[in-house]
Amino acid sequence: MKKIVLLLTMITVLVLGIGMTVKAASSKDNYKISKEQYRIMEEEYLETVRDILLEKGCKNAGITLTYITDAEENRSYTVKIHHAKLERMEEQELTLLEARIQESGEKVLFAAVELKQL
Repeated sequence: MKKIVLLLTMITVLVLGIGMTVKAASSKDNYKISKEQYRIMEEEYLETVRDILLEKGCKNAGITLTYITDAEENRSYTVKIHHAKLERMEEQELTLLEARIQESGEKVLFAAVELKQL
């Protein structure tokens, strides 16, 4: 339980340090990402997360992706993951897994991702 609280605290600090989001709209050409494009990016990200978890032996993990849109239509995401094996992982292994999942979010969703373990 202490590991989970520590992990969630580290995640929150990391996310706040990185910033909540990276702009989805470019100010140079006023290009906005459509809802369909977001849907495709989110599906791709979820598939990436499933693959990462599968590598760690977390088959059929529960994954919930939610987002908040601000006034400028920027999105910030939260990923909630549930799997019994996560509770048994060493702190270092869990930290590396968290970093991979967040890094994937920045690459696929162009946004910072907060990870929460249920």
